[in-house]
Amino acid sequence: MRFFSSIDRSLRSLRAKFAPLIYRGNAFFCPACNKNASRFKPAGKGKKARENAVCPFCRARERDRLVILFLKKNPNLFPPNPPHLLHVAPEPSISAYLKNASGNGYLSADIYRDDVMEKMDITHIQKPDNHFGAIFCSHVLQDIPDDNIALRELYRVLAPGGWAILNVPFYKGTKTTTLEAIHKTGRPPEFFRDYGDDYVDQLQTIGFEVQEIPPAQLRDPNMKADPAIDHPMTGYIHFCRKPST
Repeated sequence: MRFFSSIDRSLRSLRAKFAPLIYRGNAFFCPACNKNASRFKPAGKGKKARENAVCPFCRARERDRLVILFLKKNPNLFPPNPPHLLHVAPEPSISAYLKNASGNGYLSADIYRDDVMEKMDITHIQKPDNHFGAIFCSHVLQDIPDDNIALRELYRVLAPGGWAILNVPFYKGTKTTTLEAIHKTGRPPEFFRDYGDDYVDQLQTIGFEVQEIPPAQLRDPNMKADPAIDHPMTGYIHFCRKPST
């Protein structure tokens, strides 16, 4: 298995080396790495197959590019003295941006991974109330059997007036659907649900003030290259605030 893993890493390194030649062009633009490409890499299989899904340079997916566009359009979220920011299950294509924006206040966390700053179970966060000024948690809640427990914990550790981006697999015009969880060797089952319009109600019931922002709202009409954020699996931005009082 180690032999095949080594071959896979070598092939990835080789593809990355030649990506500027293979994908040279200006049809698409990745806001995460600020590079243009003739196309993006496909992803998924069967009904979930998607064309132009993954940036060949930084591997940012549709939902990653959507978030970066939102953050770039809202630089006020990171004032000169940025808030302490919790980044749950950090995405490589987003973590660099958040680290740079939040400076020493950045904390990456995950329950399983070893490449994070702190191991954390977001259903039982070992931090005091009102600890973080900002939270970024994208496509994590669907893997938690009782997502309300996690949402209450995220709300608890968020400071009054603080903000959270709590994105999920979201399908406008539907209701949240329970799925048969996927079982992976050595790990608990995951992917318990796809979210629908009632996700906003769920967030508001926890106490959050919520803005639901569709991909179309983040498109720059003057942008000639396509950021490829229009696939149904991209989801929406769910931007939340904890009331100041």
